[in-house]
Amino acid sequence: MNDFGYPAALKLALRMFEHSARASGRSTALIDAIEDGDVIIVDKNFMGLHYQDMARRAGKKIKTIVHDPKQEMNRIDVGHLRPGKAHFDHEWLFQHWTWVIQKEQDRIEATVKFNSRSDDERAFRRTQPERRMVDLETTISGRE
Repeated sequence: MNDFGYPAALKLALRMFEHSARASGRSTALIDAIEDGDVIIVDKNFMGLHYQDMARRAGKKIKTIVHDPKQEMNRIDVGHLRPGKAHFDHEWLFQHWTWVIQKEQDRIEATVKFNSRSDDERAFRRTQPERRMVDLETTISGRE
């Protein structure tokens, strides 16, 4: 499938932006923007501890939550907060957007692959899951 380079270009743009923003004060700006009781969502526990230490030195009390950035964003339980009181760490956002691009690329490729099959094969795969298991077992065992 020809994806015309869009996924690679998007991932490259993210990496270039992330690299150019290193040591630009993003973490300090985040701590400056938060208030007591705010929550920062991070991808690694040590980053949560880092932000808590920075906030403590700034005289602020915050909560950090470690959440895998490679998961759907249905809802992260942060407790009862006023709007605007949950913040995402820049590394978490970078990891999440990189994952979203890859996930969508994989979905498009799977759609193309699925739609390139014959109508009969698609119908069989939707309606005959038990037959597919038998075929899989036969393939694995090498028996006919």
